[in-house]
Amino acid sequence: HRRSFMNVISSVIKLYFFLIIMVKIFGSSIAYADALSCKDRLVSSGDLIREVEGICGAPSFVDSFQEKNVVMTYKKSANPADDRIKNVKKSDRNQGQDIDDYEFIDKTVSTNNIEVWTYNFGSSSFIKVLTFENGRLETIKEGDYGFDKINKNLNFELGDSKATVWMEYGPTIDVQKNVSYNDNVTRRKDGDYLYVEKYSKPIVEEKWIYDLGPDKYLQQLIFKNNRLIHINSLKIKGKSKE
Repeated sequence: HRRSFMNVISSVIKLYFFLIIMVKIFGSSIAYADALSCKDRLVSSGDLIREVEGICGAPSFVDSFQEKNVVMTYKKSANPADDRIKNVKKSDRNQGQDIDDYEFIDKTVSTNNIEVWTYNFGSSSFIKVLTFENGRLETIKEGDYGFDKINKNLNFELGDSKATVWMEYGPTIDVQKNVSYNDNVTRRKDGDYLYVEKYSKPIVEEKWIYDLGPDKYLQQLIFKNNRLIHINSLKIKGKSKE
């Protein structure tokens, strides 16, 4: 019986270490979770943004942007030769080969407000990334291990996210933000109606400035769509730090 018991214990230990190894190997692919536990309470998809904040507290970093969607509705004209598109700006028209056979009916504009909250629970826990759409939690994503304290040895790496840089190295002393949009236009016919939809996805470029201290030049970090793509050394030296 003793030998059988020891065999069971040995099997359990082997299984435990096997699971640890598998998590380390495949942990990066297990990216999404159904829920997040904060102080023995769960938040999950569909929760309001203020509910999540009330349970988990304020996030370590917040990023926000907007997606735009415009739908133009046209109806086939009974007299296409005489009744061209009316009451619509030229910039809103889709220049399809048969668009002039339709009369403008309606324009619908919708905006999708996106907020990405990042939680840093320390080096013993994984970073949690929560994405909200129009005030409701949509996805929960698990990242790398978090950080216990600010890293004073600034060593930026290309590809890092804004949240990672902010949480590891602390706040920037200056932020410049520029937003442009990449438009994707699609057309759909339904009987006598033509629907022209324009989806505008934001292209966000941010420039952050970090002060490395006296006798060192300021560092400018350039992010594009949340990823660090370039680092510039400015011809301005930093100031003394307390």
